[in-house]
Amino acid sequence: MDSKELNAPSDRMLDDVAAAESLSLQAGVDYNHGSKVPNSEIRHPVNEVNRSDGLHRKPDKGNPNSVHIDYRGGDPYWERYYDGNGNPYLDIDYTDHHDPEHHSNPHYHRIITDENGKIIDRGDPINV
Repeated sequence: MDSKELNAPSDRMLDDVAAAESLSLQAGVDYNHGSKVPNSEIRHPVNEVNRSDGLHRKPDKGNPNSVHIDYRGGDPYWERYYDGNGNPYLDIDYTDHHDPEHHSNPHYHRIITDENGKIIDRGDPINV
């Protein structure tokens, strides 16, 4: 994928041009096909990508069928995926949390929520 090429707006709606430029440079990542984790983990279409820089805490709710990506020093630090109700279901962390024996870089977590969308458990790390 050319670094300037983006999916059609009907496939992925991005917050702003800066986010689109940044995301398109991430080695051709297709958020609708889960290229950073096994395909089965991205269970909902990604229609929106939100970006932050140095956000302290991952948002517990998001826009339906979206991903929120936080950057540190210009590099992705974490991603959180939201289902059709805006509830989180997957985290990808781009750090080993200074514990490489238990966390690969990257690794991911399957999030478990209750019937109201409140996070019950973030799940053990699944190393990639």
